This record gives sequence, structure tokens and C-alpha cells, in this order.
Amino acid sequence: MGRKESSDLAMWQKNLSYLAASRMVEKSGAFFGINKKYAPFRSKWEKFYADGLTAQGVRWEYESEAFEIEIDGQTLRWIPDFYLPDQRQYVEISSSGGDTKVKRLKIAAFRRQYPLLKLCEISTKDFC
Repeated sequence: MGRKESSDLAMWQKNLSYLAASRMVEKSGAFFGINKKYAPFRSKWEKFYADGLTAQGVRWEYESEAFEIEIDGQTLRWIPDFYLPDQRQYVEISSSGGDTKVKRLKIAAFRRQYPLLKLCEISTKDFC
């Protein structure tokens, strides 16, 4: 992926916050389809992100690879939400709900144990 495409993706990710803040996400039921559970995604934010990537022509894979991470002596299996093969980057969508402390521990463990892999965390709290 060239420099322009990479900067276009970064700009799109920044603009995601504007779109979410404007509540376009919630106003357009057609945008997400009629399935209220946003299948096959676990959240509307993941669906929104995937739709945006597709609209930008960015190749993506959803929950495509599991990693073993160690936290406090326990080995856990963790799967980042997205993999962008052209950017060689994983993306984790973090919502304000759920156990954010556990998610932060998992992300920190991933970064420590896989330092050569790129991980971008997108927090939905920045969008609302």
C-alpha cells in the first residue's frame, strides 16, 4: 500500500469519530442491515468499521487469528477484531461497555509479547 492510501486510511479512521458523533450510525437502520445483533459482528461498532473499510476499498479479515497471551501467569487466547492484510495491522475496537480493565490488560499483554506486530486500538468512547 502506498503512502497516499495509508494516509487516506488514517484520515478515514479519524473521520470515523465525526460520523459516530453525528449519530449517523444510529439513525440509519439500513446502514447496518436489519439484523439487530449485527451478525456476524459482535457489536454495531465493528459492523460500522467493517462497512467503512469496505467503502474505502480496504481489504480486511474479521477475527481471523488467535494469539496466546500470558496475564498474571495464566495463558489466554485473544483474537483481535480485525486484520488489515495490506497494512499488516491488527485493529481492536474497544467499546465503553464490558470489562475494559480486562481488555486493556489483554491489549498490553499482546503488545508486550508480540512487539513486531502492529495493533491499532479504536475506542468508541472517543466517538460519542
